[in-house]
Amino acid sequence: MERIKQNDTFDVLKVIMAMMITIIHIITLRKLGVIGSFIFPILRTAVPLFFMISSYLFFSKINIIKSYTEQKKYLFKAIKRNLQLYLSWFIILIPITFYVKDYFKSGILKGILLLIWNFLSGDTFIASWFIVALIIGLFIVFYLTRRFSNRIVFICSLLVYILCILTSNYGNLASMSAIRGILTWWLPYNSFTAGLVWIIAGKLFADNRDIFYFGPVRQNWIILLTIYLLYLEQIGILYLGSSYANDCYFMLVPLCFLLFASILRVHLTSNNAKQLRVFSTITYCLHASLAKIPALLLLMLGLPKDTFPMSIIKWIITIIGCVCVTLIVNKIERFKRFKWIKYLH
Repeated sequence: MERIKQNDTFDVLKVIMAMMITIIHIITLRKLGVIGSFIFPILRTAVPLFFMISSYLFFSKINIIKSYTEQKKYLFKAIKRNLQLYLSWFIILIPITFYVKDYFKSGILKGILLLIWNFLSGDTFIASWFIVALIIGLFIVFYLTRRFSNRIVFICSLLVYILCILTSNYGNLASMSAIRGILTWWLPYNSFTAGLVWIIAGKLFADNRDIFYFGPVRQNWIILLTIYLLYLEQIGILYLGSSYANDCYFMLVPLCFLLFASILRVHLTSNNAKQLRVFSTITYCLHASLAKIPALLLLMLGLPKDTFPMSIIKWIITIIGCVCVTLIVNKIERFKRFKWIKYLH
């Protein structure tokens, strides 16, 4: 069977994106006022690109598997692998997760139901929504594209993503307040609904890597124009005061599609590709929970944890912690008795 070559470019890019996500979750950019508001939009490209890379690699492999039965086996293998990743980190981070979420404050039954709901539609350990969104999204896109064309699935996914946009960066508009009131227990922009459009995009690129590519010079100019339009959108959002959460933007869709089309034409090689891959996964899964520890230490020392300088200190400590965990995992997973450690990445 033909093999899909691992593109080291993706591993380098994943590290960059993981660092961008840690900045969003740990550094209090809002304390910088307008400057901070204009840093957020470009950082928000990280999660869509994460989805697109995972989907592209998955559907590239699916495309070279001729048997539908074998394709389904590969789908459930991918689902199993991501569930192992999720559950491994969930178990490790239980003390922090239960401290932060306080699931059982209203009783054991309500706590269990909320835990299950968070698993399916949001996150349990902080920032974990991406993993389940990828699992659900791959499943939905795989089966829908067996029955309908890529175009129809993309249009439907885009309509769902518009709901995510409206409830996040436009959630404070009067017309959206009633909808947010109905969706008290659900945040569409932090659920599988936010991943569908990026997952079908990954399939589009796996089927035709030249889609959304217009040549090297023209591509760069169009990307620059799209970034300009993204920041015009941000100016409009600030003017309207419409942002409830700054996760989703209209202009992220064309920008991320164009960026990914360009990324597919970059071919980097790295002797440390595997280590980079491990670091990016561990950092994504661990960073937001780990950051609670330096935050608690700062609080115990009587220092304000939410100022911009202190958030930088908290971020540095967290990244050092993620590096240390990565080095430990890389070291001990070589021993036979610790092979289960591989589930952490």
